[in-house]
Order: sequence, then C-alpha cells, then structure tokens
Amino acid sequence: MYLEGIATYFSEKLVPGNPKSVYFSYDEKGEDWFSFCQENYMKLVEAFKDELENGSVNMEQEWFRLSGGKQFGYSRLGYYLGTSFVRDLCKRLTASEALTLLANGDITNSVDNWFKAQLLNKG
Repeated sequence: MYLEGIATYFSEKLVPGNPKSVYFSYDEKGEDWFSFCQENYMKLVEAFKDELENGSVNMEQEWFRLSGGKQFGYSRLGYYLGTSFVRDLCKRLTASEALTLLANGDITNSVDNWFKAQLLNKG
C-alpha cells in the first residue's frame, strides 16, 4: 500500500495537471473507478483494514492487481488507499521523510495509526 501510494502521489506532483483519475488508470478512462473510490472511501478503508487484521492470503491479488476486484467490482483499489495514506503522511512529514519511511521508520505502526484515524473520523 505504501509503495503504490508513494508512486501515485509523487506522479501527481511530478506531472501535474491531469485529471486525478489518470494517475490511477494511466488513461482517460478511469473516472468511474475514481468516482467509486471517492464515494465508497470508508467502505474501502474498513474492508482493507479487516483483511489486514485477518491476514488474508489474497490481499495483494484483490487490492493491487488488475486481476483482483472481486469484492467491489473494481481492481487495484489499494492504490487509492495507498495514495490517501501517503497524502496524509506528507501533511505531517517532509517529502524526504515520507519517501524514506519504509527504510527509516516503523511503517507498520504508521499504517495502523492511519487506519485508526480514518475509522475514528468516519462520522
């Protein structure tokens, strides 16, 4: 989630000006996917967190591969959550700190805290 979020977040920064959906779909056909993510954000957060906690063996397949998407009908939804995670990281860390968090920090703790904050703020 972190790595895909880093890639997408910094793509937006390095090549600005595209519709948001392009950074996820890499073409002009991702609006439905992007709208689904925005409209169902909390459902995605809750489902992803549940799978993390349950140690799902299909986690990567379902959330990060084109061949996934069985649960919600759209594949690669983890990219959207990962980008949201990194966007929030960059509000409190420098870009350098966010880029090196995996190597220099406790990424698991950061992800856990982010999910807790998302779930607390859902109301």
